[in-house]
Amino acid sequence: MRAISLGLIILIIGCTTQETNTNLTNEIKAPLAEKQDSALTVHGDTRIDPYFWMRLSDEQKNSAEPDEQTQKVLDYLNEENAYTENKMSDTEGLQEILYQEM
Repeated sequence: MRAISLGLIILIIGCTTQETNTNLTNEIKAPLAEKQDSALTVHGDTRIDPYFWMRLSDEQKNSAEPDEQTQKVLDYLNEENAYTENKMSDTEGLQEILYQEM
């Protein structure tokens, strides 16, 4: 009985995944962050961080007018937020229920 139930669950998940993948073709694509390799050396060890450009100083974060780097980071984060909202739009009702429970 347990093997039949497990097989049925796998079949249902497989069918659901196929339907979901078909629907994704019309949605927006995930934004890709630009990579700019920066070498960081600490205690004699060097590592490459391709996303170091996203790091903002407190001065940049608190500035009334964003500089070019800050604006670039903000634009990327806004793209990420739009993508997340698009992907999660079908769960808005559940999100509200969970929020109210917590």
